[in-house]
Amino acid sequence: MAIYRRDIRQVAKKFEEKLTDIPRDMTIRLVGLWINNKLIQPNDGSKVLKKSLPYVKTLKLNYKHSMVTCDFAVDNFIPASQPTYRYRLSGFSDEWTELPPGVSKLNFMRLNPGKYKLELQAISPSDGEVNATTSLDLKIKPPFYRSWLAFLLYLLILSVVLWRIMEFNRSQLLLKTSLEYEKKEKENLEAVNQSKLRFFTNISHEFR
Repeated sequence: MAIYRRDIRQVAKKFEEKLTDIPRDMTIRLVGLWINNKLIQPNDGSKVLKKSLPYVKTLKLNYKHSMVTCDFAVDNFIPASQPTYRYRLSGFSDEWTELPPGVSKLNFMRLNPGKYKLELQAISPSDGEVNATTSLDLKIKPPFYRSWLAFLLYLLILSVVLWRIMEFNRSQLLLKTSLEYEKKEKENLEAVNQSKLRFFTNISHEFR
């Protein structure tokens, strides 16, 4: 009986030692999405998700989505061998941020319009190696007044305004040139009339 109990304890000890090792085929997934404190589901009317978040490669948002929260999970349920996590949001920062133990949410607030890449990694507590990783592309659309279409419209309006200014200046220049020409013609005509008047005056003097 003593030998049997000792064998049981040895088997249990070896089993516990195996439980402390994180499986190398661990998978980490983004499993939940919250926008402005509202849970987003596929085809829920928000038009954000067309399928479950774990199967989404690119997430398209707009500037009104000021608060974004992502829940994540791993398929390792052994408490003694839970990994630590770190994330990076490329396009916002190139630095990795380590999450406190027990935290399984990523929160982002007031991201500027643009393209980002969210990278999440599970780190082994024993050797510091990356056991699992996942990523998600984010595209945040700007408001219309900051979109490429709006800038194209601004350019078109500016072009029209500049064209109108140039046309106005051209018209003013033509008007000024025309007035100066008329003034010179009038001066020339007046000079001719004066010459004629002097000519006839001199003739009349000679007849006298």
